[in-house]
Amino acid sequence: KKSIWSKIRGQKFLRLGKLKTGTASVAVALTVLGAGFANQTEVKAEGVSVGSDASLHNRITDLEEEREKLLNKLDKVEEEHKKDHEQLEKKSEDVERHYLRQLDQEHKEQQERQKNLEELERQSKREIDKRYQEQ
Repeated sequence: KKSIWSKIRGQKFLRLGKLKTGTASVAVALTVLGAGFANQTEVKAEGVSVGSDASLHNRITDLEEEREKLLNKLDKVEEEHKKDHEQLEKKSEDVERHYLRQLDQEHKEQQERQKNLEELERQSKREIDKRYQEQ
């Protein structure tokens, strides 16, 4: 894109070098030059504004689409997390049940050993008593 200065310098009717200072033609040329600046600035501002609005609308649409994709991705991750959490809970419960069964089994075995020990002690006492009486 050409700058506004290069456009003005390229226009044949505004060659200020050919004008004499102090003449009315210089004043007319400057007035025309100023009006051109004002008109061109307004047109450019409107063009940029319309372009900016369209660009902003496109950007908003893009961001909304990206937001939607990210929300969907978040939903999937949360669902996977929920499934993983449920599986972990189930495994934890299974481990706890196994541990409790094992403790129960060990307790029963300990009771059985204690019972057998007590029975052996009674038998031993009877044997001792019997031998003592035989003597």
